[in-house]
Amino acid sequence: MSRYARHWSIALTVLLIASFLFAFPMSYLQAASKPKLAGASALTVEDLQTAYEEAQAGGDKVRIMVVPGHEPTYGGAQYQGYYERELVVMLSEKLATELRADPNIEVIVARDETDWNSTLERYFDRNEKAIEKFVATHKKEFKRLLKRGKADENEEQAGHNAAPNDVAYRLYGITKWSNENDVDLMIHVHLNDAGGRSADAPGAYTGLSIYVPYQEFGNSDASIEIAEEVFDRLTDIAAKSTLAIEDKGIVEDQELIALGSHNTSAVPSVLIEYGYIYEPKFIEAGVRDIVFSDYAYQTARGLADFFGRNAGGTYSTRVLPYTWTGDVVAQAGGLPFASALVGTTTTTTSEATVPLYALQHALKQEGFYPPAPSTLINCPIDGKMSACVTDALKAYQSAKGITVSGTLDAATRNALNATYSIGFTPEPVVAAPVTITPAPAAPTTSVVTNTSCTPFTTTLELDSTDADTKGEVTRLQKILAQDKTIYPEGKVTGYFGPATDKAVKAFQLKNKITTEGSTGYGLVGPATGKALAALCK
Repeated sequence: MSRYARHWSIALTVLLIASFLFAFPMSYLQAASKPKLAGASALTVEDLQTAYEEAQAGGDKVRIMVVPGHEPTYGGAQYQGYYERELVVMLSEKLATELRADPNIEVIVARDETDWNSTLERYFDRNEKAIEKFVATHKKEFKRLLKRGKADENEEQAGHNAAPNDVAYRLYGITKWSNENDVDLMIHVHLNDAGGRSADAPGAYTGLSIYVPYQEFGNSDASIEIAEEVFDRLTDIAAKSTLAIEDKGIVEDQELIALGSHNTSAVPSVLIEYGYIYEPKFIEAGVRDIVFSDYAYQTARGLADFFGRNAGGTYSTRVLPYTWTGDVVAQAGGLPFASALVGTTTTTTSEATVPLYALQHALKQEGFYPPAPSTLINCPIDGKMSACVTDALKAYQSAKGITVSGTLDAATRNALNATYSIGFTPEPVVAAPVTITPAPAAPTTSVVTNTSCTPFTTTLELDSTDADTKGEVTRLQKILAQDKTIYPEGKVTGYFGPATDKAVKAFQLKNKITTEGSTGYGLVGPATGKALAALCK
């Protein structure tokens, strides 16, 4: 007898008891607490945890079906040529890999980018009438229960797009197949969307949410408890949804077929909206891969928590431990903004993505990211340079007694690497040079502070750094900073970024050194360097 034969026997008993209770006066039924709806014999929390214990003792593995949202070749959200139905396959594969690392779990993935898995495909083809009857029977019974007051309408039901008939048929088919084939848990993987936007424009909402079956459905209790554990893990690295109803984080739903609409599912099910498709971390390949890896990792850790197993891992990311070897903050843009605001980010090269992403995680682990009063809504962990990073870094430096620079200098790298690196060797920290200027013999004209009149020895251009120009980018920025009309930012970072490039061009035009579009426009060559050096004479 299979594990679930017992449940069907229990279901029959429940139905017999229910029919007996209907003989009592209505006043008695109304006084009693409303039970789960009669129907599919759903797995309980105790059933699942017992199944896991039996697997640990050598019994059958716990079977988890991972269902990438939507159809293999159509449906789902889209944004600027990116399709949810394709992205969720990538995330699902990472989740399956994480789950399979547990020898007590068997994973079934419902589809890939082009096809349903062969077992489901055959089931859809060979069981059309049976699936249609299954759906019709449950809908009829649920309608009867609503009419008789034995079931309630969900008062906080989220809105959903109606599934086309063929899509609904396959979703119900997955539910029916899972009921019949000892599936213990279904995880539906989605990216969210905001209504009322064009396919090329971002929406107004961000963040994750987890949908679970409505509380009266037979599979709700276990689903909700699993969702709570997973949600706790995921919100350690990402914000919950900002959309009304979804902003509860865990949302009960009566209509989603994936969760057992009309009380069709005997299997605990959760539908995870990991975020909105237009969030940059999901569409930029260099960031997306590590974000998807961490979301899969945290989801698996949440399930481990549910099963009472040590989730393993010290950190909430696969990127830590990490060793920082350079000042990636200065290279990625230094101190671009005074405070963290939504959308205020600078362009980050792919080479900087991983160290910045690891830095955000480390600073969060230390309690400084996101910097107060910001949250993960406007300061996400996304591997991108922003004021969120520099503000958090300054707070960390201040707390550690390190000179507050807002950059990842050697002293700061040493402090972070001492905690988050393996086999770390401290770097030498070189103190800033002290220049002693003798008193002038006679009064002179004003001299520019902290700049040198010596000629520039290197051609400076966009992306130049102090490291490859022996400090000349810093000297350039100090000279430019004297004139707020051409360099209002006045940032001295040692990195020739977009703001410095704009200032150099403004200086060249103001001093009639070159013209827009000419070969030397934006380059600090001999003519521009001579004009800059002359400012301190």
